[in-house]
Amino acid sequence: MIIAFFLAGGLCGIAVRYYCRHFAFWVMHEIHASYCEMFSQEIACDAHQAALKPLKCGHFLWYFFFGGTLFTLCFLCLGEASVSFYFACLSALLYLIAKIDWHYRLIPPDLCQLVGAFGIGGSIFHLQPQSLENAIQSLFIGFGVFWAVFHLARFIYRQEAFGRGDYWLIAALAVFLPWQQLAPFIFIACVCALIFVVIMQARGKKITVIPFAPFLIIGSLSTFIWNVLG
Repeated sequence: MIIAFFLAGGLCGIAVRYYCRHFAFWVMHEIHASYCEMFSQEIACDAHQAALKPLKCGHFLWYFFFGGTLFTLCFLCLGEASVSFYFACLSALLYLIAKIDWHYRLIPPDLCQLVGAFGIGGSIFHLQPQSLENAIQSLFIGFGVFWAVFHLARFIYRQEAFGRGDYWLIAALAVFLPWQQLAPFIFIACVCALIFVVIMQARGKKITVIPFAPFLIIGSLSTFIWNVLG
C-alpha cells in the first residue's frame, strides 16, 4: 500500500506541475477567444508577448517525489486507505490553488468548484467529518455572504475588496467546516495575511495585492484541525 500511495502521489505531483506550466497559456487562449467572439475580429495570438508568463517549475522528478511523499505521509498518519487518498488528493489540489494565486494573483474558479465537489463527495461517502446537510448549508452561507460582501464593497468603494476567486474558494473551503466556524476561519486568514504584509514591509517590499488563497487555506486548515481535535 505504501508503494501504491507513493506512485499515485508521484503521478498527482506530475499533474500539478503540468497544470502550473500550462496555466498561463490556457488563460491567454481563453482571453483571445473571448476577444475574437466579442469583437468579431481575429487577432494574432503570440504566447511570448502575453503578460502572464509560464511558471518556471523544477524538474518533474521533484514533483513526483514530493507528491509521493505527501500521499505516503497521509496514509501513514490516517491509516485508512480511502480517507488517506481523499485527503492527499485534496491537499494536492489546495497546493495547486495556492501556488497559482501566489504567482499570478488569480484563483481559478473551476479548481475551487472542484474543491467544493470534493467536500460534498466526502460528506456523501463519509470521508470527512461534515454531514451532507451541514456541508451544503456551509457552502451556501459561505458563498452567499462573501458574494454579497464582494458586490457591496464594489458599490460603496467603487473597487473590489477581494477577487471573485476568493469568494469561490471561501465557499469551497466552508464545505469542510460548520457554518458557525466561518468567522474564525476568515479571522485566522486575515491575521496571517496581515503578518505577511508586516514582514514584507519590514523587509522594504511594498505590497499592493495580497495572494489571499494561501492564507484562506491556512485559516480553513487551522479551523478544521481545531474542530477535529476538539
